[in-house]
Amino acid sequence: MTRNRYAICPSCHAMNPTFEATCDQCRAPLSEPPPLVSIQPPEPELREKRRPPRTIVLIGIWMVFLPNLLGTAYLAVYVLRHRGGLAEFIIFWGEVGLTCLSFLLLYWVTKNYFFSSE
Repeated sequence: MTRNRYAICPSCHAMNPTFEATCDQCRAPLSEPPPLVSIQPPEPELREKRRPPRTIVLIGIWMVFLPNLLGTAYLAVYVLRHRGGLAEFIIFWGEVGLTCLSFLLLYWVTKNYFFSSE
């Protein structure tokens, strides 16, 4: 039966020869258990108040996403009226998804602009 020739330091977890009384790395005694670390509950973080976007940013977002909203809604109605197969079905639902995404983004940005949460 072979004996383990090394001891693991309880504080820094370094491998040390068993005939040493202290750790080679941190000089902690090898026979004592590591000191207990007190775990304190984390302090509640103060949430940063979300500021509404600047007016120029809001206008820019509307300039980008309003044509996208109108264009995808128009294409969805166009494809629905002239449907013809699986490709048109997939395109229709893609356009509906993009329309909903554009609407939600515009709603979210505008809502935060006019109604700030306190």
